Amino acid sequence: HALIEAVAGLARDGGYSALHLQWAHPPFAEARAAEGPSRWLAWRRQAYRWENQAYPDFEGYLDSFSKNMRRNVKREQAGLAELGIEIRVVPAADASPRYWALMADYYERTNGKFGPWAAQFLPRAFFELAPRYLGPYARFSAAFRAGGRDAGAVGPAGAAGPPGDEPVALALLMEGGGRLWGRYWGAREDLPGLHFDVCYYRPIAYAIERGLQSFDPGMGGDHKARRGFKAVVAPSLHRVFDRRLAALFGRALKEASAAEEAFAAELNRELPFKARS
Repeated sequence: HALIEAVAGLARDGGYSALHLQWAHPPFAEARAAEGPSRWLAWRRQAYRWENQAYPDFEGYLDSFSKNMRRNVKREQAGLAELGIEIRVVPAADASPRYWALMADYYERTNGKFGPWAAQFLPRAFFELAPRYLGPYARFSAAFRAGGRDAGAVGPAGAAGPPGDEPVALALLMEGGGRLWGRYWGAREDLPGLHFDVCYYRPIAYAIERGLQSFDPGMGGDHKARRGFKAVVAPSLHRVFDRRLAALFGRALKEASAAEEAFAAELNRELPFKARS
């Protein structure tokens, strides 16, 4: 609480219009929201979450799907296997430093498809500093072409890494507190189904193998619901310093929160799981 108040003071003194806390931890958000709208405005926003239902393995997870959706996932994975693509989660501590440079390259390539203002939140310096500050928590979901030699990855027991000269696609994962988060991805080439396997299927399999509680795959993409990610509503907090703007913002957020909750309910009708009798 003291830290946030200090940040709010710096923001106000620095001439900023507001302080925004995105995706706040729910107990923290509830405590702050209880301080009243004169201090914090709450916005409930749709997000995605995969939850581990004690699945024995990835096949066991797919067994919970309807027949059609299970067949679709298997077809996507088979198509990549036919192309000689192998995907593995590599702890950052076991990976070559080259992975971070490639992650920056692939991240920029992904954002380049959508224009400079679409989603490029991170400068290249982030990927240069990340090994120092985030290394123990970082994992790479990495895709390799079979038949070559991996550029520096080793297995958890020091075994040789997967084949491939270097990853042809990467997604950045963070693990901690029994949970997994996926953010940012990119690839050297565009292959059918590559995004789904690198960003969703392999991290889910990894979470099951590790006994993790949940996996947050990031924002966007209605297709996430059809692959087993439940739509949930998560809090963010906003302190707007100008009272007139705060009043306008507060009215808008009530409508926006209701719309987000309705959208989450709509997305959950797309979940692929078998109907329960």
